[in-house]
Amino acid sequence: MKTTQKKATDSSIKKSKKLFSIKWKMLIIFAVLTYIVGHTCISVTLTFARQALIERVAIQLKATAKDTAREIKIAMNGDFQHLETIARMAMFRDMTISYTDKAIRLEQEAKNSDFRGLYILDAKGLGHFSNGDTNDASASDFYKIPMQGKNYISEPYLDRFGDFCISVSVPIYDNNKNIIGVLLADYDGMALCKYVKDILIGDTGYVYIIGKTGNVIAINEHKYVKEQWNSTKAAKKDPKFLHLAEVEQKALQKNSIGNDEWDWDDGRIIGAYANMPSTGWGVIVRAPKHEFFNSIDKLRFKAIAIGIVIYIIALIIIFIVFILLLF
Repeated sequence: MKTTQKKATDSSIKKSKKLFSIKWKMLIIFAVLTYIVGHTCISVTLTFARQALIERVAIQLKATAKDTAREIKIAMNGDFQHLETIARMAMFRDMTISYTDKAIRLEQEAKNSDFRGLYILDAKGLGHFSNGDTNDASASDFYKIPMQGKNYISEPYLDRFGDFCISVSVPIYDNNKNIIGVLLADYDGMALCKYVKDILIGDTGYVYIIGKTGNVIAINEHKYVKEQWNSTKAAKKDPKFLHLAEVEQKALQKNSIGNDEWDWDDGRIIGAYANMPSTGWGVIVRAPKHEFFNSIDKLRFKAIAIGIVIYIIALIIIFIVFILLLF
């Protein structure tokens, strides 16, 4: 009898221990499952939020590049109109007035404007100065293009006097709409920078313009304009500029607009580009990628903190439930 009772007791203890062990295993499994589900939900949510933000930023940057190109074109047209107004003055259309007198008048006009200099060229491409001297500019684009009835603007360059400048020129018409010469204005070489100086992207992002040569012609940091910095040339010496050079070449393609990313000194850059059909120049909008994801990073830390708190609470509840079931 005692032997039978002892066996029954031993069997009951073993069964109880086995049940106890199974319940603790279930507790661990539930705890692990709770962690996996919580971690997965947070990861998926943040991934979708990050991807949505990337797409929204890309769209906004592309729109900014396009709008900037259009606004710069409008601003440049204003400068052309100023020059065209001078070109329409009766004095410069009157062939009976000497070119020396016209040059003297332009010299006076330049003093009252933002022009570094104003010059007149006759139909043969001779530039006339106030002291009576002339200079053959017939091979220059600032003469040839206006003689075709088109306005012209150059990239920043060093002129024959060693001055860093930008040349803008328009045709001069007589009363019969015939082109009889060219009116040429020289601006300071940094003049184009005024078009981009007030455009900020994020905290430290900015906009810059490259000319058809690939040189930077307008940017907040003027040293790049003065040095005529060119990513394609820089890439030949340092491969890290290769991707940027490819992006800028895309910006120089007619009617192009798009998004891209590249590496720079301040980290991974997200940007957009747009072409200016009127000049063929490229507008680049760029900003450090991390600046757009600060909010996502903050959200991630908050989500992790909240997730940990919820996980701990869930563990406590599961533990209490299992303790109650065990006893």
